[in-house]
Amino acid sequence: MEFLEANAKAIPIYVFVKSDVLTLLPIWKTNPQANFSSAVDSPKLFEFIDLLRAKKNLWVFPFKNAQEICSTLRRQLSYLLSDCLDFRSRLYPPDPVLGLLGPDSLRTYLEKPSYWEYLALAHCLRENIERHQSKRLDVELGISFGATIHLDDRQATVNWISKKISELGVVVDNFDRAFNTGVIPAVGPPGVPGDMTRIAHLAARFGEAYLSLLEWTLEFRTSTLIKIEPPLLTKTEPPAPSLFF
Repeated sequence: MEFLEANAKAIPIYVFVKSDVLTLLPIWKTNPQANFSSAVDSPKLFEFIDLLRAKKNLWVFPFKNAQEICSTLRRQLSYLLSDCLDFRSRLYPPDPVLGLLGPDSLRTYLEKPSYWEYLALAHCLRENIERHQSKRLDVELGISFGATIHLDDRQATVNWISKKISELGVVVDNFDRAFNTGVIPAVGPPGVPGDMTRIAHLAARFGEAYLSLLEWTLEFRTSTLIKIEPPLLTKTEPPAPSLFF
């Protein structure tokens, strides 16, 4: 009755059968009329065990002592807890900002020490810079595997340089604007908790600006530019003075 009630309510069921009883099960199947009173109170127990073992969603665990039951239950309950946590994560999605944080900024956000907002911003900035460590090393080595830009026309070279300088100005302006207008809403004014989503977003934009500067530098170093010579000055005779009377 206990098994039927648990099965009807979809309650997890763990079946433990004494090893010596489980050993007698195949013998009972071949000779069900034999006397097994020394091992079980009733042959009906073999029928019940056989029924349980036939169910695909049940595991039947043999045991010799209570320690084996405890050991098996620890493992099975850990699996059950893992399944429950997985199911719960589907019902209650985690805070999306957590996926944007590195280990140091995440720990600061969870523990929230004094002035945690400023610490979290500092950690986020460092983590976003470190994400582009490989590109920074490329700049140090002066190497790039991107397409090389060849400019063999003086006017095209001047136009390209002007364009790149303009792009650099846009990056710097965006960075300056983001920090001037974004820091206070992110860390919060005095007495007001900060917004971790804004902190992570601000740091990510800083990381993108840093990456843009690295790529800008690499593009200059790997471009083939013609040498622009200053215009030649030709020597001419000064005009003859005019006398007016």
